[in-house]
Amino acid sequence: MGVRPPINLARQGVRVAVFDRGPVAGEQSSRAWGFIRKQGRHPAEIPLAAEASVLWDEITDEFGFESTHRVKSGILMPAETPEDEQVVETSYLDAQTHGLTSEILNAKALKEKLPQLAGS
Repeated sequence: MGVRPPINLARQGVRVAVFDRGPVAGEQSSRAWGFIRKQGRHPAEIPLAAEASVLWDEITDEFGFESTHRVKSGILMPAETPEDEQVVETSYLDAQTHGLTSEILNAKALKEKLPQLAGS
């Protein structure tokens, strides 16, 4: 009999607590800030990240917000140089290939969408 993942135990009605070797959210999740970043990755990783996002949504729907604290949002990837612009464009094309929602904003569109941002 193998080890059953906590999610499977919870689905069977068992109360589950997951312990980290360090402080809560002090290990890898703190380094990633809890993001499930789908873009700006190696193209082979994108489907895995997309599936992880779906799984987190399902867990949140099933067990409630308190179980995951999942908040859907986006990640802004600014480009300040031509090299940065190429990285953004490549990430955008990879996202389109894998059916992810993504958009490239020029400076004017960015200021319209996020007027609280300042600078050039």
